[in-house]
Amino acid sequence: MSFKTIDFEIKLFSIIGLFIFYLVTKEAYTVPLTHDEYNTIACSQTSFWDIVTYKDPVPNNHILNTLFIKLNIALFGDHLFTDRLHNFLFFIPFFIYLVLSARLLFKDIWMRIGLVCLIALQPFLLDFFAVTRGYGLCISFQMISIYYFVKRLKGGNEIDLAKAAFWAAIGVYANFTLLNYFIPLMIVLFISSFMASFKINRKIFFKEFAILFTIASVLGIIISIPVVKMVSTKQFVYWGNKGFFEDTAKQLIIGMRSGVEYFRSSNEIIYTLVLSFTLLIIFIGLILVYKLKDKRNFIYFYGLLLLIIVYNIAQFYILEVPYLHARTALFLIPVVSIVFFLGLESIYNYTKKGGLILLILTNSLVLQHFIRGFKVNVIHEWSYDASTFEVLDYYKNLVENGQAPKPVKVNCYWIFYPSMRYHVEHGYGEYVELAPYNTKIDDDLQSLYYYTESGETEKLLSRFEIVKDLGGKMIMKAKVQ
Repeated sequence: MSFKTIDFEIKLFSIIGLFIFYLVTKEAYTVPLTHDEYNTIACSQTSFWDIVTYKDPVPNNHILNTLFIKLNIALFGDHLFTDRLHNFLFFIPFFIYLVLSARLLFKDIWMRIGLVCLIALQPFLLDFFAVTRGYGLCISFQMISIYYFVKRLKGGNEIDLAKAAFWAAIGVYANFTLLNYFIPLMIVLFISSFMASFKINRKIFFKEFAILFTIASVLGIIISIPVVKMVSTKQFVYWGNKGFFEDTAKQLIIGMRSGVEYFRSSNEIIYTLVLSFTLLIIFIGLILVYKLKDKRNFIYFYGLLLLIIVYNIAQFYILEVPYLHARTALFLIPVVSIVFFLGLESIYNYTKKGGLILLILTNSLVLQHFIRGFKVNVIHEWSYDASTFEVLDYYKNLVENGQAPKPVKVNCYWIFYPSMRYHVEHGYGEYVELAPYNTKIDDDLQSLYYYTESGETEKLLSRFEIVKDLGGKMIMKAKVQ
């Protein structure tokens, strides 16, 4: 590889990385608190011991993430942007180790660029670096783990094996759903160690086995109490029981769509097309693998993906753990993307013209999807919270213009309540008095305004009138009796 090529690549990835980091940071600054963040921030203000032992069994198994929020609040106070600080900062190692992994995996610069773009330009994934939940944080640790896993496959020693396992374990502590990557990875690392060392040097094999066993044991001890509490308090009720592809693959692909319109196609059609194209490339790559001189990356990453799928199915039938849904399956994006590009590399080696066409097609689709799908003012998973500031500013303006009492008493539909409550507590309390949680609007005779979804408006028209339409969300005002 020439110095000019290296220089071009460094500059290109630096520009891409800095641009995306700017967008993610702006998103973290712009977007109102989303539904699930309220409990996460509240949990972070309990004691260290209560956090790590999962004393309050709310859906908050993002323990390391919660500890980071606790640190942020201790340093900067409870401000939403700084509460999110660690997550958008961890985009930096995520992107760096993604680039490093691509450089190890592929000799061709366009393959490397393609892989980086396929993973880093996913709007659905990027959203999670801009909130206080632990998904983005754990994916960052997963990416570091993948880099050392690739180094290990390239002839690395036990240190690379240890780092691959260690960073995956840290990722689990940031979000327990990464166990679905960690356990299959440990199996693959064990197999790779056995294949490389058992017959040649059993001392090395047993040393590496001890490393894997120690990391797994320490992690198991640390997370045992929270996991038991999760099971006993039924924290998996929002997951699925229809099957891996129906519950996990389908919901992840629909989530990755990020609401982008494609010729009025239904989610079912988009899912079928994306899954079919992905499986086709992977399957063709599997057929053409014999053309590759070094098959280790291909074999072990295909094996890792297969083990992840088998593990998810097995834990459903054996442990009765439901199948993951969209955001809980984010860890699949890097793994599937790598397997996809390994398949594409096999095609490229067999027919450069065909491989190049597929590469251009893939990159074009990814780029246009990023341009159309990423929005700095909306987190797609909780898009209904995007209007919180607009609603509260509306109330504030009414008060300032003398059109409503100070503070104006308001209520809202339950799904909007966490975001509304947080921002009333952090800036709008002088102007807005929010009804207590779970105050049913049918029993509420105090609130002058009610913020709700459009589906609830018809039954309230006898008491309220619509004063502002926010596109499927309505601000209603109590009629004078």
